[in-house]
Amino acid sequence: MKLIKNIEQICQDTKYFNKVKKLSNLKEDSNPRVIIIDKVGILPELYRYSRFAYIGGGFGDGVHSTIEPLVYHNIVCYGPNIDLLDEAKEMHQEGCGFIINNGFEFYNKYLETIDLNKEKNIKKSITKYINEKECSAEKMYNIISKNV
Repeated sequence: MKLIKNIEQICQDTKYFNKVKKLSNLKEDSNPRVIIIDKVGILPELYRYSRFAYIGGGFGDGVHSTIEPLVYHNIVCYGPNIDLLDEAKEMHQEGCGFIINNGFEFYNKYLETIDLNKEKNIKKSITKYINEKECSAEKMYNIISKNV
């Protein structure tokens, strides 16, 4: 309940007025800078409209799936507890996923990626990583189809 109260407070705060809107309250004529998604089940579809994503988790037991936003070439950040998710560890090593420890680091990573050259280099790393994963999927398919 505290999270819902915090979201409501952000949406009602005058300094954020017209900059932050909940999806459920979004009107066609509004143009917010931030949209708070308050609907379940549509997150994977939303990544196609963004370029920078924070993946929930990573500060408690582990991080959620990191590959979904990467497929849409989002620059991806997540908390430091990534031991349970090989994808997050691989992405971090390849320079296409970034560990952040707090909101300040998240904001700084966002500011850093506004630099078009840095963004371009990260997107190259993302493309390389995704292409390697596609090859892995194709290899698995070939092995399975030969043995079935």
